[in-house]
Amino acid sequence: MLISINGTIGSIAKYNNEKVMLGKSVGYLNFIENIDFYYHVFHTETVQNFFNSELTGSTIKNLSLKTLRETNISLPSLPEQQKIAAFLTSVDERIAQLTKKKALLEQYKKGVMQKIFSQEIRFKDDNGKEFGVWEEKTLSYFLTIPEKQKPSVIDRNKLLTVKLHTKGVFKNDNTDSLSLGANYFIRKKGQFIYGKQNLFNGAFSLIPDEFDGWLSSTDVPSFNVDTNKVNPVFFLQYFSREFFYKKLEDIASGSGSKRIHENVLLQLRIDLPSIQEQTKIANFLSAIDKKIEGVDKQLEQTKRWKKGLLQQMFI
Repeated sequence: MLISINGTIGSIAKYNNEKVMLGKSVGYLNFIENIDFYYHVFHTETVQNFFNSELTGSTIKNLSLKTLRETNISLPSLPEQQKIAAFLTSVDERIAQLTKKKALLEQYKKGVMQKIFSQEIRFKDDNGKEFGVWEEKTLSYFLTIPEKQKPSVIDRNKLLTVKLHTKGVFKNDNTDSLSLGANYFIRKKGQFIYGKQNLFNGAFSLIPDEFDGWLSSTDVPSFNVDTNKVNPVFFLQYFSREFFYKKLEDIASGSGSKRIHENVLLQLRIDLPSIQEQTKIANFLSAIDKKIEGVDKQLEQTKRWKKGLLQQMFI
């Protein structure tokens, strides 16, 4: 078994006995039998905490293999070890299956989105009739800058942040070092919000209901969305394609820290189908998202269950 002894200390991997060169940051542990059992033991929080407590070195921390070899641990009988290892391996196989299923769904969605937004795939109305041609529109056709509303008090517990890579809107927990001036404004649910510095890194989303009335700075502006002209979910899906939002860096300005200002973004042109076709596209892609979210939930639950199980087995 291979173990990282500096850097990402405690990371574990099984070794298949191929001839390889190991760097100084990787150690090799040879178990006489039942390596699968020890592989799971070494992933427990108790063992990982032990690794951290035994680090040596002042500047660069290291984990001593000598310390590991001389450490005494209590073990069940070999037959029980084998049963534990077999059970936990089956759990790992379930995690691997769910991980693969999630990846395949994400790959499928990416492929079908490419065909939808290139109009290779078209949707029809409820009578089987094709919708009309897509029309080029500027974002100002359906997005408007809202009236600026300042809060009476700036509450640090109600500040928004937009995460990179289309991860969405979250509470900003890194507010201790912020200098809260007058440039914070109230944002509303359903608005399109983005980070001026990181729009082209996927920092944008629709504001969910739970963040209605929260605040963001002028560097994280929002727009009202005219839902009579655009389906917000369709628009978000359109924007969420990595190859699309990455290209938006071309319209950013500034030498050091590039920004995309509201008025510049509003002049961006995109192709829009009718609102009816937008809704069908949005519903179709949302259904795929729900499947991905369902698998992801199962995956995270299984991981948490395994972690808790390991802790109870090897406490």
